[in-house]
Parts: sequence; C-alpha cells; structure tokens
Amino acid sequence: MKKKIFDDKLSKAIGERVSKLRKSTGMNQDEVIKVLQIDRSTYSKIETGQIMVGSKYVIRLAEFFGVSTDFILSGKTTLNLPDFGKYIEDVTDLLKFMLENPSYMHHVLSDFYAKLEVTERQKGKALIMEKE
Repeated sequence: MKKKIFDDKLSKAIGERVSKLRKSTGMNQDEVIKVLQIDRSTYSKIETGQIMVGSKYVIRLAEFFGVSTDFILSGKTTLNLPDFGKYIEDVTDLLKFMLENPSYMHHVLSDFYAKLEVTERQKGKALIMEKE
C-alpha cells in the first residue's frame, strides 16, 4: 500500500479555487495551460485535486489570476479588518476630493483607462505569441 504524501482535502480545496478562478475569467483549460506552460493532464489533475500543486505552479497561478499565493493555498486573503477600515476611509476621502474636482477626476480616469487598455493589449499579444 502506497503512503500518500499529500492531504486529499487540501489538494481538492486548492483545485476548486483554481477552477473557480479560471471560470471567473471566462477562460477554458487550454488557454490557461498555454500561458502557464503546463501539460493538460497535470492541469486537469490540479483542478480535480488529484495532485498537490507544486510551488512553481502556485506562484504561476497566483500571478496569472492576480491573487496571492496564500489565496491559492488557503483561500484566505491577507487583508485584515483594521487595514480594511483605513482603506475605506482613504477611498471615501479620495472620492469626495474627486467629486469636488471634476477636472482632476477626468484626468485620473482617463489615465486609468489608457493603462487598462495597454494592459489588455499586452495580455492579448502574450496570448498570440504563445500560439505561434
């Protein structure tokens, strides 16, 4: 009888989180495996919890989906309540300032949308390069 070297519950929980992240982005498994440079069988086993994700792939998954490695492994975010309260206060102050200064708000939003467009364009180019 082989001894398991990983926790079934943990690997299944990680797999479920990875699957939900992928589905929330509207991507299929093929798109993710191309970007992560991982074979289909391995990725499928990760999502179904049949294997434990190695550290290399935890890091790649976290970077790709824009979450922390802690979230991939535990499902928990690193945001704590005291910091969250301060964050809400800061955002509220910023929104008040922007509403009182519409030209500044326009400038900030224009800059944000321009950067967002560049990011989406770069992401598209990366996917095209992977296909080649």
